[in-house]
Amino acid sequence: MSISIHGGYHAHWEAMQDAIRRLRNDPIRHSVGVLVMAIMLALPGVSWVALRGLDLLIPAEALTPGVSVFIQKDADEAGLDALADRLNLEAGVFLVELVSADRGLQALSELAGLTELSGAFEQNPLPNVLRVLLDPDAPVERARGLALQLESDPLVEFVRIDQGISVEMRNALVLGQRLVMVLAVMVVSAIVLVVTGATRIEVTRARAEIALVDLVGGTMRYARRPFIYMGLLQGAAGGLLAAGFVWLGAELVGAPLSRLVVLYGDTGSAIGADAGDLLLPLLVGTLLGGLGARLAARTQSIAFS
Repeated sequence: MSISIHGGYHAHWEAMQDAIRRLRNDPIRHSVGVLVMAIMLALPGVSWVALRGLDLLIPAEALTPGVSVFIQKDADEAGLDALADRLNLEAGVFLVELVSADRGLQALSELAGLTELSGAFEQNPLPNVLRVLLDPDAPVERARGLALQLESDPLVEFVRIDQGISVEMRNALVLGQRLVMVLAVMVVSAIVLVVTGATRIEVTRARAEIALVDLVGGTMRYARRPFIYMGLLQGAAGGLLAAGFVWLGAELVGAPLSRLVVLYGDTGSAIGADAGDLLLPLLVGTLLGGLGARLAARTQSIAFS
């Protein structure tokens, strides 16, 4: 630490040079600290990007409550039309759509990539299906009540509630997002502790230099300044490395998720890390590095005074 005490910009430049010198004096220990910070910062970032990609697998229409009514094979067309008309009159029903057996087999053939599948059967094994969509704000209990009502109809083979799986997936994603937030809070606390501990060691090593600064009339603010810059530099380096980890993790996770999204029929959504995902670790790392170093330098310098 230089004992020539200046003010203004020159003092900050001297403190920055002193901080860089101290980092160079023990590169292995400080590099390990930066790597630990980067890993901790990257974990919630990669997890958040992955959860955001999984959310794209749930189409918006799948969250609309509804039921699929599978019709008996021997049901006549008149009875099927009467059932559809009756469902249209039910309270809360938004749309009733008939998916014929031929249409269902054709869609299955296209999905499986087997165009010859439709001609492989002498008789279509699929039943006719009525897709009943309820109002978007209808509760799940309405779909369950309608399903119980339809199961007693002689034309109906069985009924499936379509929204159940989608809602459970969405609830699981919300739970995952909250867990990531909890992880982020724990990471913030851990980074502050890591930087605080590392700065305490540096301040203890520089005890004689701090005493010399105090002897020649320097302030504790001047003595603490290099250690605060050390924390800022370590935090910025850890955040920059974490941004690289987030980008790499997003690329590794995003490739299979993008293929799944395409299979689900959405070709316009790209899964990966955006600018905000990469900038956030850098900002958070720098701020936490400076905060931890400031706390450690302040408490240690007070103890020495």
